[in-house]
Amino acid sequence: MQKNPLTTISACLLALGIGGQAGADTVYLYTGNYFNVFWDAPEVPYTYTAGMRVDASVTTIDPLQPDRPYGDAKDLIIAYSFSDGIQTISSARPDALSSFYLSTGPNGEITSWDMSVAIVSPAASPLTSTSGSIHTSSYDQMGMGMYQNDTALIYGSDGTGRGWYDWGYANAAPGTWIKQPASPIPLPPAILLFGSAAVLLGFARRRKTP
Repeated sequence: MQKNPLTTISACLLALGIGGQAGADTVYLYTGNYFNVFWDAPEVPYTYTAGMRVDASVTTIDPLQPDRPYGDAKDLIIAYSFSDGIQTISSARPDALSSFYLSTGPNGEITSWDMSVAIVSPAASPLTSTSGSIHTSSYDQMGMGMYQNDTALIYGSDGTGRGWYDWGYANAAPGTWIKQPASPIPLPPAILLFGSAAVLLGFARRRKTP
């Protein structure tokens, strides 16, 4: 018995995901510890407090592989957003700079890391405070012990070579990373509509066949 080609097409489309799922990326969320060391320059109109911390979201095109050795992971990152209670630096900004080093455990969880994001703006007069950076790390310093801290900084300059900064710092215990469930990427609506139509046409043809 010859197969209905429309039914075959619809089966292929449904195999891609009846709910419209064609692939997935993975989001890793970081929650840091609250800042416990501060520097507050009066020239810079911001102040870090003990109620602020580093929070981050890092998105990879695929889940991180288990037991990944510590190393550069920037090529795996497709999006990120870091905040410190005052500023937010994300991959949506074309002038953002970033660095990502990490390793994973047996379940693909992030176990050690050194990540930095920054915005560097030209000095200007009067004082501007648009330059800033956010950093989080927890990694072994080549057998010399763990280097663990979160740091946030906003820098200002008056354009004459003088500069000031506000600084928030959380030392000792690192924060925590949580891997979010995979996020499905929907198929285009036109493909889903065609698949549904193919299923109905195939069903109608089978009913007419003696």
